[in-house]
Amino acid sequence: MKPGPERAALLAQREALAERLSQGLRDEAPLAALQELQTRLQLIDARLGTLDDGRAHALRRHGIALLIVAALVSLAAWVRVPRVPFSLELEAGAAQLALPQAGALAGQAIAGELHAEGFTALESADAALMRRSRADGASPLALRAERLQLGRVSFAAGTELSVEAGSPAVRLGLEGAPHAVELTLGGQVSSSLGGAPAESGSFAVAEWLKLSAGTTATALWLQRGGDTSYQWHGLQPASLRLVERQASADGQVRLASSLHRGALHLPATERDLQLAAGNGLVLEGLKLDQCEVAVGDAVVLKLSGSARHIGVQTGDFEQALEPSWLEYAAHNHRLGLLWSAGGLLWGISTWLRKLLGDKS
Repeated sequence: MKPGPERAALLAQREALAERLSQGLRDEAPLAALQELQTRLQLIDARLGTLDDGRAHALRRHGIALLIVAALVSLAAWVRVPRVPFSLELEAGAAQLALPQAGALAGQAIAGELHAEGFTALESADAALMRRSRADGASPLALRAERLQLGRVSFAAGTELSVEAGSPAVRLGLEGAPHAVELTLGGQVSSSLGGAPAESGSFAVAEWLKLSAGTTATALWLQRGGDTSYQWHGLQPASLRLVERQASADGQVRLASSLHRGALHLPATERDLQLAAGNGLVLEGLKLDQCEVAVGDAVVLKLSGSARHIGVQTGDFEQALEPSWLEYAAHNHRLGLLWSAGGLLWGISTWLRKLLGDKS
């Protein structure tokens, strides 16, 4: 360790005075001269002690600064960004969407047959349907018609929507908030209400029917024709889960991932992930620019926007995919980060040289 200029000069003076004091003792020099040399040595030692204290204080001060920088870097590497942009395309057997805002699913043509369960009220302009609903109840409802249209499915804020692929029918489930289903039917019609025997009729002009329910769970089975699927756009779910009930070998029913395959893109870090069948996927705190749902032989979802949390589950392990602030900065501000790191290293080397007395 190279001493500073003042310390080097004092050390040289001390060495010379110590030699003179030693020589004076050998030569039996006058006591006054020896005392003067000893006093000068004590003064030099006191000054050297002051310099050593100053160097120790400087070391502590700069050490604290380095610890603060290290703590900030560690914090940036640990704390994740509050929202992460993403785009996602996937196929699954079933999906559950939490809908925090009121809305509606647009109308769809139904391939001839519908089954409904869980609804508590039925409304229609047809007096016979109303009389039967009062006598037998609003559901279960089995309906077959030459012309059958799902007019709209309206729901209040806080509804949980589940969609499940299938053939010959797909399933639509709603719960958690009041909701209603509007239907139009025409031609030859066969209907059963409350489990009573089916009755036939005919509507030359399209008739309307409305099923409604409160917060309890309801289900609709919508028949499909051929390779067709039911499609909806513009939903604004707050979260997405992909689970379905599966029967195990021992006959027990358990919840398992419904994912068949998927592709997830994270533009903040230019990361692409291919999701395999059986992987669990959790998206929470969604704000979407695009949401397309198609339900047929599989549930096909196309989403883009941002999320507060994205997690991929493999077994009991979940990997959070939100980047840390350090990862985000490293990817999006790489040049600035390199310059900052270079400046920091240059500053550290400069104060170390000064601290150690290096004038080069």
